[in-house]
Amino acid sequence: MIRRTSQTIASAVLLAILLFCGSQRPAMASSSWKSNISSVGPSTLYSGLVGWWTFDGNSMKTDVADSSGHGDNGTISGMSLASAVTIGKIGQALSLSGSSAYVNVSPFPSAAHPLSVSAWVYPTSLSSGSFGGGVGGTIIDENEGGGTAGWIFGIRNNNTLWFWPSGGNDKFSSDTVPLDKWTYVTATYDGTDIRFYLNGVLDSTQAMSAPQGGATFFKLGAQSWITGWWKGALDDVRIYDRALSAEEIGQLYAMGNGGMVVNQSQKGGGGLGTGMLGWWTFDGKDLIKNASDSSGQGNDAYLEGFTSTSSAAVQGVSGQALSFDGTSRYILTPLTAPIGTGSYSMTAWFKTTTTQLAGIMSRRDNSGAPQFSISMSNAAQSGPGNLISIIDNDGSTDRAGASASSYADGKWHFVAIVRDSGTLTTLGYIDGALAITSNSTAIPDLIGTDNIIIGAAGNGGNTASYNFTGSIDDPRVYDTALSAADIAKLYKMGK
Repeated sequence: MIRRTSQTIASAVLLAILLFCGSQRPAMASSSWKSNISSVGPSTLYSGLVGWWTFDGNSMKTDVADSSGHGDNGTISGMSLASAVTIGKIGQALSLSGSSAYVNVSPFPSAAHPLSVSAWVYPTSLSSGSFGGGVGGTIIDENEGGGTAGWIFGIRNNNTLWFWPSGGNDKFSSDTVPLDKWTYVTATYDGTDIRFYLNGVLDSTQAMSAPQGGATFFKLGAQSWITGWWKGALDDVRIYDRALSAEEIGQLYAMGNGGMVVNQSQKGGGGLGTGMLGWWTFDGKDLIKNASDSSGQGNDAYLEGFTSTSSAAVQGVSGQALSFDGTSRYILTPLTAPIGTGSYSMTAWFKTTTTQLAGIMSRRDNSGAPQFSISMSNAAQSGPGNLISIIDNDGSTDRAGASASSYADGKWHFVAIVRDSGTLTTLGYIDGALAITSNSTAIPDLIGTDNIIIGAAGNGGNTASYNFTGSIDDPRVYDTALSAADIAKLYKMGK
């Protein structure tokens, strides 16, 4: 029986000389969006969503949070929470050892029929168990611990998908799931037929009797009999109390395969996508070689001083972040077009304990003078650990601002700076609130063509100085002035 139904001033001249001579996965269908990548998709993908475990940074703080909004959080058994995460298909994934590690969910999203279950899976090996015709690895188990109630979704030891609907009558896919490769697997049951999908494509349709209700266990990565251990990674596990359509399954597959299905990331697409020039999530699928651009504009960035396969990928505020060493690491984006007299916005999440001059994001002109930047301050400037910004430095007209508080506390903070050519204002926001304001009677024409740099201050000629120490996540660049509401929404996405 279905238990529920469907729901971030010092002087401008002094700052310029000293610093720069030489920077909704919404949880459900709600107003507070949680993630950038896992959140995309049409509103129908939240309808009937009774369980959703993303394994991303903001959902793995103390337990394995349920992002569906129903509160069915899980606890890791057999390993520590810190060692359970790995690079995923969408942000972070859950890494299980295949012997004793699993996630125990209580209470659990009981759903008998109709039903849909889906997950991104990366099996590294399969066991040789005899149950279910040779279970190789369990993805989801809702069972009563040896009885006939509930259901199990997993992979057989011959690599086919497997669904056990209680009381026997196991169902299997025709095609197989490969080892050491990400595959999107889905099973839907409409009360009459079960359908298997692999990578968004229908595999087979089979008649099936409804699973029995009354299950008392719910686990990810193991069966209630503590067998059928999953070895490998699981990502974006979902359960619905309805049968998803083929179109919806295709949309879910596209979400993890680089195909955004809404205009959230598209320039001119409306809302937070309007005017977006660059968006670097640093999530698993976006760090294959360099830092892929998720804005849809093709502005993939280059990692300088480190590689995508290094230890630089760390847990972020939303999926993965990148760690910067304060010495040689920075990211060079291909964004070089002059700002001119137009509006502009840059945003990023950052975490640091540094009290030294350090660039978070920076854009310079051809001579190395700062034009648009977000940086950490030191004691000689606006105060150790304070945030400062230099905007519109064209050699004659500068706008500089500084926060009144230090943010070098080792916690995640969201920063945004906005130049509005219409109102002649430059605004700085920290953790969604206005913190820096600068007004002017004119908007300078910024004609420089140096690249935007992340994790350092640009030094002219696309070199870097004042490298950042700490972590940066989800930096974005717009050729429009974000509104206060836009800033607040971006901040909520990481909370």
